[in-house]
Amino acid sequence: MVDKERVSASFSKAALTYDKAADFQKETGRRLIEMVLSDAGSRETVLDSGMGTGSVTERLAGLLGNGSRVYGCDLAWGMVSFSKKVRPGICVCQADAEGLPYRDCVFDIVFSNIAYQWVSDFRLAFLELKRVLKPGGRFYFSILSRESLRELDTALKITVGGPGVKNFLPTTEDIRSELRRSGLRIEMCGEEIFKRYYKSSMDLIKIMKEAGSNTPLGPSPFGMGKRRKFLYLLSTYDRMFNESGRVFATYKVVMGCAKKI
Repeated sequence: MVDKERVSASFSKAALTYDKAADFQKETGRRLIEMVLSDAGSRETVLDSGMGTGSVTERLAGLLGNGSRVYGCDLAWGMVSFSKKVRPGICVCQADAEGLPYRDCVFDIVFSNIAYQWVSDFRLAFLELKRVLKPGGRFYFSILSRESLRELDTALKITVGGPGVKNFLPTTEDIRSELRRSGLRIEMCGEEIFKRYYKSSMDLIKIMKEAGSNTPLGPSPFGMGKRRKFLYLLSTYDRMFNESGRVFATYKVVMGCAKKI
């Protein structure tokens, strides 16, 4: 079960460093924007649910032009507050994806980039976005799925034993199943693997923290002697997952589009 308070606090704390650290999220955001722009349907009203700092939201709004109205919401108040200061052209609010503060049938598109893996109830979240979509409206999504960060998971298991990274992430079939159960028609849904390189495992963990996405690690799993075990984790990761002097991490992302019929 996702701890929403912890997720909100983690991302709020990362608001000032997120844009610099979120290179992977920006790449998936660009892919999603391309999907939206290829859509021949209406793009008059758009909601970015789980917008973070709004950097991808702002890019989407700029490409859609003045004929579209783009809104954004996020669970983390720190992200929303930051966005209000630096991106005043976007109408933003703090909101939980499982309880959106919008009327029924108001958006042509709901757009969400690497955010819905943080919800605690997929069916409720998908029912909510379906509620705010107009008939014929579309949900464009990228969702981090299981097997992401498997290198870190392996290194943690070797270092401290137990389950490794808290694997709350959904499977592709979980996402497809809950979309169907909510009554949305899947038009496209596929998996993509993103492999990212870092100077070291310490650099990876630092970037995860700066992007607010260190929450899969949960509270410190190291217990007594945690500094020694943490250094052992780093050395294990650097030894096992190294290519040409750089370490790597893989992210499995489910990307697609579903339609309200």
